[in-house]
Amino acid sequence: AQGIGLVAFTGDRGDTWANITSATDQLSGVRAVVASVFEGGKLWVVDSQGVWSTTDYGVNWTLDSAGLETLLRTRTPLYDVEYGQNGSLYLATGSGLYVQSAPGEAWTRATGGNLGSGSMYSLLVTETNPGRLWINAVDRNGDPAVFSLLIN
Repeated sequence: AQGIGLVAFTGDRGDTWANITSATDQLSGVRAVVASVFEGGKLWVVDSQGVWSTTDYGVNWTLDSAGLETLLRTRTPLYDVEYGQNGSLYLATGSGLYVQSAPGEAWTRATGGNLGSGSMYSLLVTETNPGRLWINAVDRNGDPAVFSLLIN
């Protein structure tokens, strides 16, 4: 597998690779690629247009950007995506945390706690604590911070 801006897959621990996107796919400015550990073939890619998803190892892709229009219009960076066992997706952006409750639904801004509207850079849900989302961010003073959010 080779090429700029392509996403590739390996089923043999890296011995061989196959492109699962092509040069004609619309990916632009890829920031993150996340694969589901719960469902084979499910993958999300964050790029400058929103969050792309596939459930068939990249044969078909769907762009989910509903609810992100203002962020995309103002070129607010989209950084990372993480999924919860509850089926929700979480998106770290340069303007806070967004949540998609179910596939195809619009993204909404997460509220509560001390999340604020600062830049959220990376997200993590661990296998040992799947009910908590860890967020690498910047606090109101511009200092690095780590937040956590209970998710169900």
